[in-house]
Order: sequence, then C-alpha cells, then structure tokens
Amino acid sequence: MIRIVLERTLDPYHVLTILKMNKKLEYLFNTNKLQSDLNGLVEEDISNPIVWRDFLIVSANIYRYLPDIKPKRYFNLAKEILFYNQLVVLDQRYFFLLDEIQIIDEKLCLDELRESSYIITTYHTGSYRLIIPFLLKEKIKFVLVTDEKFIHDQGKGIHELQKTLLKSLNATDSKPLEIISAQDVLLLMKLRDKIEKGYSVVFYIDGNTGLFKYNINENKLLKIPFLADYIYVRKGIAFLSYLTKTRIISFLSERQTDLSNTIHIEPVECDFSMNRNDFIKVTTSKLYSALENFLKEMPTQWEGWKYLNEFNQEKTDEPIKNRILVKDLIGQKLIYNERKFKLIKIPEGFYSVNYEGFQVIEITELIFSVLLFFTSARKINQKPIIFNNERISLTVLKELFNLNYLIYV
Repeated sequence: MIRIVLERTLDPYHVLTILKMNKKLEYLFNTNKLQSDLNGLVEEDISNPIVWRDFLIVSANIYRYLPDIKPKRYFNLAKEILFYNQLVVLDQRYFFLLDEIQIIDEKLCLDELRESSYIITTYHTGSYRLIIPFLLKEKIKFVLVTDEKFIHDQGKGIHELQKTLLKSLNATDSKPLEIISAQDVLLLMKLRDKIEKGYSVVFYIDGNTGLFKYNINENKLLKIPFLADYIYVRKGIAFLSYLTKTRIISFLSERQTDLSNTIHIEPVECDFSMNRNDFIKVTTSKLYSALENFLKEMPTQWEGWKYLNEFNQEKTDEPIKNRILVKDLIGQKLIYNERKFKLIKIPEGFYSVNYEGFQVIEITELIFSVLLFFTSARKINQKPIIFNNERISLTVLKELFNLNYLIYV
C-alpha cells in the first residue's frame, strides 16, 4: 500500500489559489487549441455546406457594411470572428476571468446601479457572456430581456451557471435570474413594474432577438444609418426609457490583444424634454453609434456579422444590368468580379455567391472554370476562347458580363 504524507496542511486560501492556477492553465490550453485549429484552416479544406454558409454570410455582411475591406481578406476575417465567437462560449465556464476584467467606469455608473433602476444596454462584442455573471457578482438587481428561442435553448444553462457562480462566491441569495421574453405581449407593463420595484433591465440590443426571426410591425422599427449602409432596429428600448423616464447605461465588452477582457461602462445622454418621436430617434441612434464606432476599430469582435442578413438558398435569376453586345467586348480586357461574387466548389456542386444580393446560385462546372480563368485579366479579340479543350463563345462572355460576373479592367 502506498501512503501519501502531506508535509503541511494547506489553508483554504492556498487551496483556492491552486485551483485558480489549474483553471487558468486549462483555459489557456483550450484557448490555444481553438486558435491553432482555426489558424490551420484553409478554404480548400472546407467541404461542409453549413460551415461555408457561416463564412459566406459573414463575408457578405462585411462586403455591405465595410466596403473598404478587400474580398481577399474576408476568409481570414471570418476565421477570426469564428475564433472570438468560440472563445465567448469558453469564457463563461471560467469564473476567475470575472476577477481579471478591467472596468472602465469614469462616471461611476456601477455605484448608481446599486442604488437606482436603469436600463442597461449591451452588445454581442468582446466577451459579452461575462456581462451577466459580472452583474450578478456585483450584486446588481436586474432582469434580462431576450427572445423566446434563447430562453428555450439557453435559459436553463444560464440558471445553472448562476448557481455555480453564487456557490463560488459563497453567496446566500440563490434566487434565479428572471429572464423575460421579448415577445411577451405584456412586456412593457412587466418592465415598468420591475423598474418601479427597483430592478434594472438588461437588453442585448444588437442581437437577432425577434428582429430577423419574427415578423415585427413596421411601426416598432426604426431605420438608422449603420457603417456604410443602414439597419432596421427596434424602438422599444428608447420608448421604455421615455415612458418611465429611466436613464440608460451602456456596457460594451472589448477583448484586448492578450485576450483579456475590458468592460466600458458609460451613461447614455437622455433628453427627456424632447417629444417622444424625436427622443426615440435620437436615443436609438446613440445606442447604435457606440457599436458602430467599436466595429470600425474591432470588426472581428462582433457576433452580429453572422445574422445581419441571411442568404436566399433558392436558385435565383438576377436581373440583367449593363446590357452590352458582343462587339462591345472586342479589344477590351475583362476580369472576374471578385468584389461582388465568390466561387465555391464543394462535393455537392459548383456555386457562385452574390455578396450584394445575398444569393447562392448553382452553376455548371464549365462556367465555374471560365470564371476561374478570368481571375486574371484577359484581353478579348474576335476569336473564341479555347479553354480546357472547350470552345467558349463570345456570346457566353457577353452574358457573363451582362450578369456582372465579368467586368472591364
């Protein structure tokens, strides 16, 4: 029999320190594994249509909202976005990270939150899933508003994490966090009641909460400029603020280059002397301008690229634009329009992805090869192009030009 003899008994503080060190090592190992797996991923290795779909949706949204970024960067940006998304899920399992968050709170909003009810708006940026545990740790009294699907899929998990967190903090209050559905017909009345009882209300304002998955009355949406385009957003948060005269505090999570976490906490200026419509418009724009400014600096730290829009998976004939004749091609140099289209080859077939139209269009192998051939500029003369022993007529090139697949150099 082997007998283990301890030279000394560790006090609880040292035991806790050792456990934290072990958790840190485990976290670093998992983080490095995620990073190395994605670093080695190349386009040619992807054969799963579902994986491609996520990459393409991200690319199409970058095309639309950050047009200065060149298409050649899309794949690596999508990989980085995927890495941060996976890291967010990992983070919520390691509560030691809560002790290492850097808080930037120049206006001392946390102190205000402990005393009064506020509307807390936050975003799917950085390590955003640490915000709820952080508020629990800080003993902020609040309810969370999210969509029905989240409650169904993750509500139980949130409560389990809450129990684990409270146990680690030796907290006596184990009352489950109240999560209220954004689709609740009595939502406004419930939230007003919670605010009157001293609760703050938390919203992740940039999610697909009811906005892209559910039909919403147009009267509840506001069209606002966003980066290089626009988005439709809910008016409800600003309306709740105006109705209850409750001020808004913004939480924005940012991940540093060493992957540590920072939360920026700032009050949102609310002018309740404005009329209701103006207040809603101005306040809502302020909420999203904070996200907009962040994305200009940290575009890959936002989960929203995955659901700003979704592809139409049906085969669609795009309207013909810029119609030309064969004679207009003679003497011109043509090149594949990689700014607008992406060519995909997977076991299921050959596809062209239209970033601008959010369309996935099945094409023949021959057309795929021709477009690939034109990724380098080609001068057109009166003779047909012979490619892989196939004769490509000028009429085919004319149609590809009219469909905007080929453009002048």
